[in-house]
Amino acid sequence: MLQLPKETHWRSLVWLLFAILTTYVGFAYSWAAALLCLWVSFVISFTTVFFPRCQWLCPVHCRTHQKTILITIDDGPDPATTPVLLDLLDQYKTKAIFFMIGEKVLAHPELAREVIRRGHEIGNHTQTHPRSTFWVAGPIRTHREILNCQSAVEMVTKTKPRWFRAPVGHRNFFTYSVAQSLGLQIMAWSQRGYDTVHKDTQQVLGRILPNLSFGDIVLIHDSTPIAAEVLAGLLSHMKVLAKTVNK
Repeated sequence: MLQLPKETHWRSLVWLLFAILTTYVGFAYSWAAALLCLWVSFVISFTTVFFPRCQWLCPVHCRTHQKTILITIDDGPDPATTPVLLDLLDQYKTKAIFFMIGEKVLAHPELAREVIRRGHEIGNHTQTHPRSTFWVAGPIRTHREILNCQSAVEMVTKTKPRWFRAPVGHRNFFTYSVAQSLGLQIMAWSQRGYDTVHKDTQQVLGRILPNLSFGDIVLIHDSTPIAAEVLAGLLSHMKVLAKTVNK
């Protein structure tokens, strides 16, 4: 039987109690007061769920304390793009964290193992990447998505992910307790170019490079038509920044 972290049950209870309290306020005082409670709940929920860097719900790593720029690559592995990205990273002698989808790890185990073999790290990006529904997932589904991805990566690569990133960065109320129970820390980002939305490489890089600085965590994506071009542009710019600092 699936065993959920105790904190997950408490978080479920908190929300249930709030719903009961809101209903009581409505009957005891006025529906206007009840609606106000619901509005406050909505604002808190919206902010904690849809703002990936929000710290209200749990600790989220958005920057690195090292004097470097951390590249994170989501949604792989992909036979068409991952090998090219690995070659580019080798060329620039740069390491990255690949946040991988569990189903893709199982479908392309050799690529996941190659990422580890080349000295990179794999993060947990859920088993099926339910980008439209993870934010409303309940405790059981949240646990299943994170645990199954963790198990897939461990089974294939013999390494244990340390980091978790929710699909699109949209966490739900149970994400932190589940991640914590599996020894995972949550990572967001400080720079992104929306490369899954825009297909123009220069437009994507134009969002990332002007404000890029040491300490940033950059989000880009595997499995896109411009993945290699975006990574190449990012790595080239990082090389220039490094030379400027070392002068």
